[in-house]
Amino acid sequence: MKKTLLIAAALIMGLGSANAQLSSTYSSDKEWNVTLGEAITSLDDLTDGTYVMYNEYHGASTYLLDPNSTTGNYTYTTATDGPSIYNVVKVTSTSTTGAYTIETYSGFIKLTGATLHSALPVSSSSDNLYFTASDGVTMNKVTTSAGSTMIYLGTYSATYATATVTSLLGSALETAPQNVIPRGSGYKANRATAVHFVKVTVTEKTYLDDLKAAVGDYFATNVGNYFAMSQDYYDANHETYEGYVSAGSCTKDEYETMSAAVKADVAANVPESGWYRIKNYSFETYAGYNQYGAVSSLSNTDVASVLYLENKDGKYAIQIAGQYLQVPTRNKQISLGNDPEYYTFEAAEAPGVFRAVSETASTVYMNETGESGNYGICGWDANSLKANPGSYWYIEDAKTATKTLTQVGEKYYATLYAPFPAKIDGATAYGISTVTSEDGAMTANDEEIGTTIAGGEPVILVGSGSSVTLTITDESVEKSSSNVLAGSYQQIETVEGCVLSYKNGDTEPGFYKQTTGYPFTANSAYLPTSALPSGTSARIAINFGSKTTGINAAQKTVENGKVYDLQGREVKQMTKGLYIVNGKKVIK
Repeated sequence: MKKTLLIAAALIMGLGSANAQLSSTYSSDKEWNVTLGEAITSLDDLTDGTYVMYNEYHGASTYLLDPNSTTGNYTYTTATDGPSIYNVVKVTSTSTTGAYTIETYSGFIKLTGATLHSALPVSSSSDNLYFTASDGVTMNKVTTSAGSTMIYLGTYSATYATATVTSLLGSALETAPQNVIPRGSGYKANRATAVHFVKVTVTEKTYLDDLKAAVGDYFATNVGNYFAMSQDYYDANHETYEGYVSAGSCTKDEYETMSAAVKADVAANVPESGWYRIKNYSFETYAGYNQYGAVSSLSNTDVASVLYLENKDGKYAIQIAGQYLQVPTRNKQISLGNDPEYYTFEAAEAPGVFRAVSETASTVYMNETGESGNYGICGWDANSLKANPGSYWYIEDAKTATKTLTQVGEKYYATLYAPFPAKIDGATAYGISTVTSEDGAMTANDEEIGTTIAGGEPVILVGSGSSVTLTITDESVEKSSSNVLAGSYQQIETVEGCVLSYKNGDTEPGFYKQTTGYPFTANSAYLPTSALPSGTSARIAINFGSKTTGINAAQKTVENGKVYDLQGREVKQMTKGLYIVNGKKVIK
């Protein structure tokens, strides 16, 4: 039995129609996924449901498109990524057997007084379409000579003369209406007017996958770190995000709102000027000043691993060991200098990770080679985390630093010259106010600084354990005006003065001339030559008030029989107590 598709004149297409259209089911304020199903190859398979219609001549991606608002005409769109909701039609059977309506997003398909013919087997694109004036449209399946199956709207007739009409698919799937032109003794339909019906499934699009791709890692990784999600944003919004994940969906508006908010939060979560550590993404070591006297990688968190970032309009000068990191050169060690070079910190594809590129060398990045010597930090590429992981970094707040002390006798000692103000846990800091000389014996007289020191204050630490913790403080701490100690943030081959040291047999340290071949350690203090009286002895004792943490009298090598107390004063007559005779301790 022949089946027909009747497009009733009452169901006129157009925007704003009082009749139901797909827009009433699939609201324009939502997003929709259109999933292709099976193509219809028989009229018997054309059941009520949603379809797309694509053009035989132009190919499987030329979908019939809803009328535009300017002309009201149907057209077609090339959609290589698949159809949209505006390509979808809804086929519904009517009370007339074999008759259907075709509902589009904004209206209905109807003919303008013409009916499309079914086609003979088509062999070339020059075959043309013809029309009759009947009220209905018949759908027939025809197989082309190329073997593809098409469904044509219309019934074939060879009785009508040439005419020009506006047809459904003539205007919809071609740029102009088809012209009716006789072809020899018969009539054939142009392939451009043939369509395929393909079943589709329409579902509301969820933006959860988009949201997870945009912000999921930020909720899961390095929360609170710089170039990552702030702790405040996480606390206020993680339950909302987890609710979307639990529900399995979120709307476009929810996706766009949260994505924009997270992006803004991360962009604002950058360091201001202050004390920090820069930790390498690949090697998990810190950029700092190492024992070889170079900018390199450090595995500990001592004073040399703390650097100062100077934020100037969102760009950073990196201060290490009292100087600024200079312009990087590809495959060469980055040097230090007195003039600041500003770096841009660019957020990477992973939360909390950034790369640092200088203003001057805009394509060369700060890189960690993984070597512990004098070639640890150099200039290199930063194409991606995978390709150049050594060029990516984290920033950590420098809250504390450690300092190792050396045991001499019953106590532990070290000198310290730190660029930051700090509170000391586990030791007391001393300066030296004067150095006095008596009978060739020199004594360095202390000035107790206490347990809080100013940045750039050279001190001696005296503690009861092998290490102390320095807690960096933002308190305003003044340097002592009478402390004569000096210090250096960098390694020095030879200092002009004396260094804190001890020799075998010493029970407390003193100030000695620097031993040749042992460079002066960075972030340490020394007693400068300018603070010494003439005739400096080989060893300078340290007098910490009325108590001794060093040998207060110089241990003279001459055996002159003179007796000294522990303050270095000559004693004419000994009573009970501890004295120094001929450079040795004697108990009376």
